[in-house]
Amino acid sequence: MFYWFNPSKAKAALQSIQALAGISDTDLPPLPKTRIAHLWGWLFCLLVTAVALITAFFGLKRIRFKRFLENVPTSDVAGMLMGLTEVKGKVLKTIDGGSLEAPLSHQQCVWYHYRVEERRGSGKNARWVTITDENLFRDFLLKDSSGITPVRFDGADISTQHSKSRRKGNRRYRVEWLEINDTCYVIGDCRVSTLDGHELEIANTTSDQPFIISN
Repeated sequence: MFYWFNPSKAKAALQSIQALAGISDTDLPPLPKTRIAHLWGWLFCLLVTAVALITAFFGLKRIRFKRFLENVPTSDVAGMLMGLTEVKGKVLKTIDGGSLEAPLSHQQCVWYHYRVEERRGSGKNARWVTITDENLFRDFLLKDSSGITPVRFDGADISTQHSKSRRKGNRRYRVEWLEINDTCYVIGDCRVSTLDGHELEIANTTSDQPFIISN
């Protein structure tokens, strides 16, 4: 035979024993803290401190990076100088004359990132698994009122306003792209062009410098 523990009955029995003995709750000494309780307290404090330090580190890093970019003056294409530069212009066309077509949106573009994920498992074991991850680009020509400059796409961090998502069954789809004729800011290293050796182009030449394309 099994007997189930009933907390309310146990509490009532304890109160009856205290009444018979003339002992109140305030007369009972507090239970001593165990070493395990102290250990969990220290671990919690260490965890909170570590999270705070990591958050502060990355927050300061973002602030410094933002201030660094703000100090880079925007130049026109004709006035570019060797080294880190920022220009604003329109995506004219790809250097090789071709283009890409972004999945889902079917837009003509110079870059797209297409991702397909599939939901597998059920309940607590359910998870999203990436089954397609395409990141394709074409080097392009950027034009402003003063001239045209090549932009070498490889290694760029892309920030775009163009995106489209869809979900069908147990799969979800998302694509981001950069269109031809988009107006973009480009921040990168200005160097001698690899096309003819005379003009300048913007590319990613070192990991120490930012290389950002944003529409």
